[in-house]
Formats: sequence, structure tokens, C-alpha cells
Amino acid sequence: MPLRCSNLAGQLLTCLLVLLCPIAAAFAADEAAPDSVPAAQPPAQEAQGLELPKGVPPIPAPDDEGAKLFISSKNVSLFHEILIAPLAAWLKEGKLIIRVVKDLNFPWSYLPPWDGAGSAEDYYSLKSDRSLLLKDSNGAERGFPFGSAQQISEEKDPEAKAYKILWNEAYAQRMGRSVLYELDLSWVGAQSLLRYSTGGLFKYYPQVEAAEQDDLFMQEAFQLLDPPVVFGFSSITCRYLSGEEDRMWIYSPVTGRDRMLLSSNRSDNIVGSIITSDDVFVWSGKVQAFNAKVVDERVLLAPFSSLRVYDTAASDSFAPGVKAMGSVSAHPTEEAETEETGKASNIHARVVRAPYQTRAGTPSIVLWNHQSKRLPRAAPWAPVSVFFVPRDFWILELSPRDPFYTTGKMILAVDKQSMLPFYKVVYDRDGSLLKTVIGSWGLARETEASPRFPFAAFVLVVHAKENKVSTLTTQQVAFVENLSDEGKELLELLDIAKYRPEGEESKKKK
Repeated sequence: MPLRCSNLAGQLLTCLLVLLCPIAAAFAADEAAPDSVPAAQPPAQEAQGLELPKGVPPIPAPDDEGAKLFISSKNVSLFHEILIAPLAAWLKEGKLIIRVVKDLNFPWSYLPPWDGAGSAEDYYSLKSDRSLLLKDSNGAERGFPFGSAQQISEEKDPEAKAYKILWNEAYAQRMGRSVLYELDLSWVGAQSLLRYSTGGLFKYYPQVEAAEQDDLFMQEAFQLLDPPVVFGFSSITCRYLSGEEDRMWIYSPVTGRDRMLLSSNRSDNIVGSIITSDDVFVWSGKVQAFNAKVVDERVLLAPFSSLRVYDTAASDSFAPGVKAMGSVSAHPTEEAETEETGKASNIHARVVRAPYQTRAGTPSIVLWNHQSKRLPRAAPWAPVSVFFVPRDFWILELSPRDPFYTTGKMILAVDKQSMLPFYKVVYDRDGSLLKTVIGSWGLARETEASPRFPFAAFVLVVHAKENKVSTLTTQQVAFVENLSDEGKELLELLDIAKYRPEGEESKKKK
């Protein structure tokens, strides 16, 4: 029998609380001074060979400990050519001090079919509405729909090129297929951290078949778990391969009810922060919902949480479904039994362990200034454990097609090599600067020869008109293996039809 709306929080909590249980103790954070930012991991790989614009001073290699380079208010004018304008302004004002290195300690590359070596044009093409047409997939993953950066550069139409980039970006995030993030959502003031909330984000990408253009492209479940005032706040999004609008539901623990939202509500702020659903991972918008064109290509400094590849560790301790008196246990075990089967149901995952531990004792992929106190004169929201590396970017201009979308034009910077977004500058409907979104990515692997998966390390959102800053920080991330076979209970939690009132018709998506 279909579940009633009031069961949404309990069902989603069952999934996320179990999956978000601590996997391993984090390593202690390094509380050194700015000059002791964690060193790069040797040996260094062959340099990327990226040519810097004229006038930009040489940047030291990551393993050159005798020539560390920091950009601050004293020398920011020398690096304007490779900085986005808001970042340059914050550096000039002394809000940031960033360490810069010439390149990563590894070539950011994916294994076949994601290496972009082959052309996928026999399997993908753009439809007139900029939807992605799958000609023939046969259930096989073909990698990026439009190949490598070099292949995309052959496209002369700036609009067609932009949509090819956006679809490649969407597929880059799809690489992990089933990814669970343990997150920290923080509100930061001019002097200190104001408040924070912890929660989880579960993204599932089912296999897309060529014969079904209305297949689900992605399902997303987001929930806040702490503090008690927001405990259980939940949202679920279904995104389809076709041009159909996103379908989104939200659950409020205050009213105890869920309601369906419009796709434009993904531009609304999340529980009083200045981060929206489409700001998560810098840009999480639906490709067909925006007008897009490429307006520039340039070298920019991009933040990375690490100069090395993250190694994953196996975990077999996930067990969905531990309920007691209508509530959810925060301490499930491998012996936990599901209500449906009465048998233990473990979920296997590859886990990226956090390299830092905050003063509050929580794990974190990166450290902020309000956590480490490394930069006494800088803003509390300054990231102090990241490295800025020159990268080659496409610059896209986006504008929402939906008149109810709350913001206006956006400038999006997508890294050519990783196919991932690092910067988004957002304007309001009147054309005034509204906010700047900055993100960082890591690359995870199990072994040298195993597939590599990108994951988001943090998102920083700074409001241009008000003294408001929000951060979304990854504490831990897990790539869930064989979810469709082993975790059917978890997949059912993403089925919106189960959360509707009895008797309400549901639109079925096979």
C-alpha cells in the first residue's frame, strides 16, 4: 500500500541516518601557520604545460618547498589576469590569502570510456530543444556525450558548444552513479561562524536506455539532520533526460507535511542560507532550462582541496532500515534487519575519508579560517587548506528560461580537462551582481587501474549586496556499489509516488 505523505521524513531519515553514520575517525588537523600549508605529495607528475597570460609571474611547482607563493593584498595586482573579479576583490580587501602552485601532482584524467579518447557522436546528439538524444546505448556507458575538450572545440556555434559542455558536465557528475555526501551547511558572518547544520545528499543516476527518452536521468535526496530545529527537513528531486521540468518535493518537519514544488523553486534559498539547490556543486541546473552560449576561454586559478588523488577504502557496514517506535536509530549495525525481509541488508561502498578534523571534532575534506584560525586578519570563510592551480576554462553565459526563476544571468566557468564547474557569478533580474559561487573538486580512486570518480569538496557562496556567506562542506563521501542489486530499499525511498496521499494519481516513469 502506498506510503502516506507523513512518512516522508521517517523513510528518508532511515536511509540517510544509516548511511551517514561515522565510517572512520578522521585524521587530526594541522594547526600550523599559513606558511605551513600541507605540502604536496611527491613525486610530482609531468607538468600540464599550461601557458600563463603575459605579465603573470612564474608560479612554483607543488614540490618546490623553497619557493612557496601566496597571493594577498600586497601582490594581487600581478595576478589579475588569472583571477575572477570577485576573488581579486576579496584578495585586495584582505579577506583572503591563497596559496598558488603550478599544477596538480597528478594528471586529472579518467579511464575509458570517460577519457574522451573516442567519439560518442554515434550514440548522442543534441535535439532542437537542447535535450540529449540517445541514438543507441544498448545499456552501455559511453562516457562523455561529446568527447574531449579538443572535440568540443571543433564546434563553431557558441550556443551548440555551450550545450555540449553542459551535457558533458552533467555526465561528469554522473560518473559515480550512486553517491552519498555527508555535509556541513554553515552560515558565516563577518567575524565568525554564526550557526551550522549537518545533513546528507544522496544522488542516484540510473542506467539510461536509448528507447526511453523520458527515463530518469537523476534522482536526488537532500536532508538536514542537526540541529533539532531543522531535523528532518527533506527534499527530493527527479530529473528526466527529456525537456520535461524537474519534479521536486519538499518536506517540512514544522508542518509534518510534504508538498510538490515548481522546478523554478530550485532557485530558492535552502533554509535561510544563500545556497540554492542549483548552487550545489556550483551548478546543478537542468541543461534544457537555460539559454546558454560560450562567451570566452581563459586561464583561471581554480581551488583544489588536494594536489593528489584521493584513495578510497571499502566499507560493508551500511545497513538500511532500523526503526524503533516510529523513530530512526542513529546507531545501526550490520546485523540490522529490514522490515520487509527480516534479513540483514548491507550496502557496500567505497569511502573517501576526510583528511582533517575540525575543532568541533567533525571530519572535513577542507578547513575554513573560522575552524583553524590560521589567518587572523582574513575572513572567517576563507578556505585555508586548499591550493589554487591555473586551469583552462570555458566561460559560459546562462540565462533561465523560466520567468519564475528568482535570479537572472549567470557566468559559469567550466574546467576543460575535468568537465566540472568551479565558478558561477550570479546576477539578479535587474542585471546587478547578486552573489558569487565557488566550488572545489577532488578525484577518488580505489587503485591505480580502477575507475576514477570526481566529487565535490566544498561550495562557497558570498552575497554581493548583503553581509551573508554560506558554505557547504563535504565531511565524507561514499560511492555506493551495486545499489540497484543490493539496495532496493534505498531506491524505493527515492520514489516520489510512495510519499503521496492515498488516492492521488502518480505519473509513472519506467
